[in-house]
Amino acid sequence: MRPTHNSYLLFLFLIGFTLLSGCEDKIESSLSGTLTGRILDQENLMPLEEIRVSTNPYSEIVETDSMGRFTINDIKTGEYNVIASKSGYKSESVTVTVFFNETTDVELVLTESVDSSEELVFTDSFLPAAGESVSGLELLFAWGIEGADSVSFDLLLFQSGNDLSPIVFEDIKDTTYLVQGLKYNTNYLWQIVGYHNSREYYSSVRRFNTSSFPNNQILFAGYDKEILQLFVCDSLAENTSQITFSKHHSWNAKINDQRTAIAFQSTRDVETGLYAMDTDGGNIRRLTDFHVGGYFHEKIEYDWAPDGTHIIFSSYENLYSINKDGTGLRVVTRAPAGYHFREVVYSPDGENIYAIVLSSDVLDRKIYQMDENGDNMSLLYEDSGYALANLDVSPDLRSLLFSKDLSGHVSTTGRMLNAHVFELNIGNGTEVDLSVHKPAGTNDLNASYSPDGGSIVFTNGRNTLSSVPNIYVMQIDGKKRKTLIHGGYTPQWFE
Repeated sequence: MRPTHNSYLLFLFLIGFTLLSGCEDKIESSLSGTLTGRILDQENLMPLEEIRVSTNPYSEIVETDSMGRFTINDIKTGEYNVIASKSGYKSESVTVTVFFNETTDVELVLTESVDSSEELVFTDSFLPAAGESVSGLELLFAWGIEGADSVSFDLLLFQSGNDLSPIVFEDIKDTTYLVQGLKYNTNYLWQIVGYHNSREYYSSVRRFNTSSFPNNQILFAGYDKEILQLFVCDSLAENTSQITFSKHHSWNAKINDQRTAIAFQSTRDVETGLYAMDTDGGNIRRLTDFHVGGYFHEKIEYDWAPDGTHIIFSSYENLYSINKDGTGLRVVTRAPAGYHFREVVYSPDGENIYAIVLSSDVLDRKIYQMDENGDNMSLLYEDSGYALANLDVSPDLRSLLFSKDLSGHVSTTGRMLNAHVFELNIGNGTEVDLSVHKPAGTNDLNASYSPDGGSIVFTNGRNTLSSVPNIYVMQIDGKKRKTLIHGGYTPQWFE
């Protein structure tokens, strides 16, 4: 029989306290009692020492002394299954109730196991090790057993601070199991339940924690089993971590300057929407509850405010602001008559917003500058006959990056044939082509500055609609282009 939902809830309530002092410590509570007992040998009723005694829900694991006695002090009041086990004996259990400020005494009689295959005993071969700090959001769990064949297991995984039932991975036939989608900077408790000969065997409860969000610098989207997921890697692409394990596509991600939240685009609710989540992967919330679009839009265009409190995003003729928790939606400003907003980006100091606007004419695109509140909108750049896309502001506030399709191709699908990355001097309007070394038949897109302004990360791919681009880096002058990540989208280089 599988453990009941109610026992899971009680178990989670109890083990939450163990995170304060380590999972091997007993649970302290003012509403507690004492559990004592004696374990005897069935054949001669002699006391058995070094018998492992545990409880479900978990309280503490103890061993019997030379008189076969054990004591668990300060055990929280409630009903428990007391389990006694030792290699060479058949495990036995009894249900007891612990009352406030009282001692509950039990007696268990163990029968020597004639055939070791009849009994299941957990060994100390557990991974992750107790108290271990693990990196990454996927983890291979492993446990050891002896003395049993034809066993199946459940893996119970509890998250600190979560008052819901545990995540249960059922009917595992091996003694290893890969779990994906853990959260960063989170304490976990886990336990294995073994099922053998119509009996249940509980391992000890073990604790581990995950590391903080990695000190990597590039956030990007890439395919994992035909689903776009989010990844982070360092600037040399030597260490890469997957941070989403969704059943739905996620891409176009940006982290705020405070490294507390990540916004991203996803198909989680069928229609594409803009979402945000904490950097531990939790607290996912949808920010847009209406259709977001505009002329020739391929993705939702948005940017974090430098203080991390809100996001601006474009939809048709409106530029919106919304708080990071999804509240406070308001219109910041409207585009010039006959135009829709496309890309939008804050200056790093938060004092200005830059935006690309475009009309129903595919090639009619312009870059505007405005104050942080949307006032004093002024034309900054236009080059009639060439489609513009993407925007980023240099850390020193002096320059903009954008892509321009030099082919002059007119496409209602947004396809570009020869997109180059340009750097625009905001003060004097001069522009420099940084893609002079780009291979023919490809597009340079999604360019952004490194935090120190000395390098640029961007994507390059064939100009076919089905092409999967790669992520590149190059110097600020466009030289020394090199592939960083094969098969990546929408990179953001952050501190």
